[in-house]
Amino acid sequence: MIKIPHTCTGCSACIQICPKNCIKPYVDSEGFMVPRIDATECIECNLCERVCPAININPSSNPSEFLVGQNESSETIYKSSSGGIFAMICEIVLKKGGIIYGAALDHSQNLSVKHIRINNIKDLHHILGSKYTQSNTGDSFKYAKKDLSEGKMVLFSGTPCQIAGLKKFLRKEYNSLITIDIICHGVPSPDIFLKYVKETEANESINLGEALKITDFSFRDKKHGWNAFGVSLRLQSIKNPDITKTIFRNRYDDLFMKGFLNNLFLRKSCHDCPVKNFSSSSDITLADAWRIETVMYSPSFDKGYSLAIPHTKVGLNILKSLNIKWHNVNRNFILHNNPAAYQSVRPHRKRQQFFYMISQGKSVSDAISKCLPTPTLFSKIKWSINQRLKYYVKK
Repeated sequence: MIKIPHTCTGCSACIQICPKNCIKPYVDSEGFMVPRIDATECIECNLCERVCPAININPSSNPSEFLVGQNESSETIYKSSSGGIFAMICEIVLKKGGIIYGAALDHSQNLSVKHIRINNIKDLHHILGSKYTQSNTGDSFKYAKKDLSEGKMVLFSGTPCQIAGLKKFLRKEYNSLITIDIICHGVPSPDIFLKYVKETEANESINLGEALKITDFSFRDKKHGWNAFGVSLRLQSIKNPDITKTIFRNRYDDLFMKGFLNNLFLRKSCHDCPVKNFSSSSDITLADAWRIETVMYSPSFDKGYSLAIPHTKVGLNILKSLNIKWHNVNRNFILHNNPAAYQSVRPHRKRQQFFYMISQGKSVSDAISKCLPTPTLFSKIKWSINQRLKYYVKK
């Protein structure tokens, strides 16, 4: 029987592999899913321990190519967080009759995020764009294995820990499987996000004098450009659907994004991540190609550029098959501007205080505002100087 490690990522591989169904998902005090074992039902098969990516840590890979590119479709790139490369890969898989698994907002469950299975291009928009909260993989590993066993092509996308968990769960290689992960900053608490959603609905309902519900939510709206992305949401009256309200907030002003970017409510394992340094065994890692405008010129920078890192021949062949003008970029430049690729982020010093305040009934907005007060002009200037100094010292 597995002893749940402190670096448990919540990938759910152990839950989905258990032949006796004696490992159940349980939401801890911080709102994260953790496995809970019924020892009376356990048959000591140890499958749960064998598939745990936090116990069976893969060696780091050493990618040699760091490709930067952009989808030429304006409609697709607007819906995407960065350069729209993920959408292009998905379209190829779907046109070949394949299946895709990815994270989507569940509007029937208060905007919770879960992995879904799609086999039609009209549903692709559900899994495009970033979701800054941990996705519930549910039984998606089981369904993916069934599809693979039936000879179907499967693309599975997720965080590095989810891909590592899937590969351990499958326990064999499949030629028809493509895996894509991301450079992950860390996953915020689903419970905190859902509380934030409910608070926003309540506050906006009071302001408008009408009961409202959020019907659309974007963590990465690029209406003001890729480098100036923010949070946007659309609210609709519960009684009168014709009454709507749209809100856009700069990512530095939106309280949830402010807490996320300051590591205030990330999962504990994210601060000691077992799958850094490209050790998930994915075929491709995708991310934003931050600061790429400093080393190459393009008139469409502000639409967003994707970074694509192939780890296998399968991954490289897929990327090279795309109708993309690729730019091969220096490894050191990429890693300098994407430090989350190789190191875990540090927890905010008030992380414990934040969750204590939430446990005492404080609203998410009040708790974030208390732990992350609005910085003074002096502190902003000081931070900017320190960041520049760090950059030039590293150079």
